[in-house]
Amino acid sequence: MTKVHFRQIDDSNRGDHSRLTPEDSCFFLYEFTAFEHTNGLGFRFSDTNQLIHNLKKKPSERLIKGGW
Repeated sequence: MTKVHFRQIDDSNRGDHSRLTPEDSCFFLYEFTAFEHTNGLGFRFSDTNQLIHNLKKKPSERLIKGGW
């Protein structure tokens, strides 16, 4: 996994977050890339996508695999 560091939403990336205004103060750790922007790589596209893939669990699998 890549090194963890906070990034702030600012003028350079606010366009990706249409509901945030310049008055908002917002930080994030990782950035997920939607499948349609991964050139077919999906969860293999980045460490963040892999992390999300590993954490996802379908509700239908809860009774079969247990956990949550």
